[in-house]
Amino acid sequence: MTDPDEMVEYNFQRMAIKDIPSQGVRAMLGYGHVRMPGDQVTPNPSGEPWPYTPDHCLRADETRWLWINNGQNLVCPGCGLDGT
Repeated sequence: MTDPDEMVEYNFQRMAIKDIPSQGVRAMLGYGHVRMPGDQVTPNPSGEPWPYTPDHCLRADETRWLWINNGQNLVCPGCGLDGT
């Protein structure tokens, strides 16, 4: 799991991953997803909110997503971003 407070070098400056202004760069470092127009979050079948939002997901670098809704949706286990 990515630590969003981890200090990295970005544009010759030291900053926390969560403070990098480019969502794409944050996502490459495992913090949040790169989202495309039309990407949707599938509601959690438990009725509870997902632990994270797609832009701030700490599980974005995981490769094992979850099949939910009787195999209809493949989602990120941290934020519910639909990948089907």
